[in-house]
Amino acid sequence: MITHPTKLAIVFTGILIFAVIGVAWAQGGLPHVVPQQVNQIPSQLLQSSNERQAPGQRLMSISEIENITGFRLVLPKVLPEDCSLNERFAQYQHAFLIYDCVTIMEWKADGVSQPFVGQDSVENATVNSKPALYINGAWKTRGTSANQSTTPGQPVWDSSILPSLIFETNNVVVQLDAWGQQKLSKEDLLKIAESFE
Repeated sequence: MITHPTKLAIVFTGILIFAVIGVAWAQGGLPHVVPQQVNQIPSQLLQSSNERQAPGQRLMSISEIENITGFRLVLPKVLPEDCSLNERFAQYQHAFLIYDCVTIMEWKADGVSQPFVGQDSVENATVNSKPALYINGAWKTRGTSANQSTTPGQPVWDSSILPSLIFETNNVVVQLDAWGQQKLSKEDLLKIAESFE
């Protein structure tokens, strides 16, 4: 029988991790990504997002990124025509590949990520016969017009912008965010995802 407080904490942590992963699998989701559907983004996230580095022209080599992140990048073999690479860099143990039509973010599948997303925005999908998540929309900061029901500057979920697809391959979590003039569809994102090696 386990009576030591440290052993109890370890057992409890293991049960909690198993419960979170079990819920994700039971819902057809991913073991390392469990989106939290909320009506409003928590205010502490707004403060941390303002501290992020501003975008610029960063083009690191793949080997530099792999040395920083500690994992081997997986790359798409298929991209839409006129979808050129703009930036490639590593930040906070994540790899970023920014193209004209899609942003690809990768990180090692060694914990459980719980991104905040809007209500009813997550759909189950399949990439190469494995579970994936399609997220319809993104947080958008509203302006200050009088007809808005939210506080000026407070992000709201907009299901008409930035669809995302998240899947796992080779012990790496990959998130594709559609953006730019091409307006990639769910089918476009799935086609890109299925080409990753």
